[in-house]
Amino acid sequence: MKRSLVLLLLLLNVIVVKASILDSTAVESKSQDPVIQRWLEAFIDFATINHPNYSLSMYPVAGYEPQAGFIFGIKPLWTLYGVGGKSTTIATEFSYSTEGFVNAEANLNGFTNSNWSIESSVAYYRKENQWYGVGVSGEAIDYSMFDSNEFLFSGAISKGFGKVYVGLLYDIQTMAISSIEGDLFTPDVPGYEGGFILGIGPMIRFDGRDNVVYPHHGLYVDLRSLHYASWMGSDYEFSTLALDIRYFNTFGLPQKHVFAFQSVFKNSSDNTPFYRMPVLADKNTLRGISNPNKYIDNNMWYSQVEYRRDLWWRLGAVAWVGVGNDYSNEHSAFFEDVKYVYGIGGRFQIDDKEKVHLRADFGFGPYGDSAIFLTFLEAF
Repeated sequence: MKRSLVLLLLLLNVIVVKASILDSTAVESKSQDPVIQRWLEAFIDFATINHPNYSLSMYPVAGYEPQAGFIFGIKPLWTLYGVGGKSTTIATEFSYSTEGFVNAEANLNGFTNSNWSIESSVAYYRKENQWYGVGVSGEAIDYSMFDSNEFLFSGAISKGFGKVYVGLLYDIQTMAISSIEGDLFTPDVPGYEGGFILGIGPMIRFDGRDNVVYPHHGLYVDLRSLHYASWMGSDYEFSTLALDIRYFNTFGLPQKHVFAFQSVFKNSSDNTPFYRMPVLADKNTLRGISNPNKYIDNNMWYSQVEYRRDLWWRLGAVAWVGVGNDYSNEHSAFFEDVKYVYGIGGRFQIDDKEKVHLRADFGFGPYGDSAIFLTFLEAF
């Protein structure tokens, strides 16, 4: 862990020094762009359709994971330019692996001229999962395996009154589970048999950000609750609550420097199926934990701070630290076995009008864990 931290600090120092050199020579080198830059510009022109009102980018996906095998696919991103920093984005991904894993998803974050906000996610996943248990204390090592076929359709529709949005949430999900191996994933786990869930609930949000895609300033507070009941057709009856607070500022520095802060709290009632319990790890939360099922329970909180820096041309970098924990409804172990993460990331600007980024994040977590994420848009 200490060695990783030293390497991280050295790399950040190189990035900052390199950025300073590039800043001072940007004007001189503009007329004679490097060959690699010209190649990348040509690739962006090939992969992107630009229009005064929108842009459409399509980038290939390739990778390898021990369980999934070789992964290949495509990541289209559609940006509809709005006014007042409120552009609409539709981020999608379609990928397939040599072991039969499927990942198909589309995420909409949109705004209308009459100040309506629309969030929607549609996804289908077919994959093999590792299950470490609920409320794991210490390092998560032992696990069971199971296959899942999962379909999700969720989102929110809200009306804006100035900077305050009030609306309705919906969440629909089906989960089919098969090929269970190991002793940890047992019928005692809520949601062991999979099933169907349907929930609705209210939400309220204050959005004072200067830009919804890449904010430099502003406060964002989102409070939402969902209730799932048998009279709606849900196989499980439970409730969830989530509070998300974010703050962005340059603190008087040039716009190329942004400091981003986030704190999140989530709660789920008893009988919540495991696939709707709060998790600490994914591409947007504590980005230093390799598997989202490692730390899962009825309650979760985390806070993270991120420094974002434009470097040169379309390139940027970030560095972050985060802390969080999960705990049950019976034992409020808020600060027991807290998890810490830190990491760095690279940014490639695929839309220079709205600063839409393709991001690669490299995170380090507790007990020597680590994770890599490649996706669109910022973590928060």
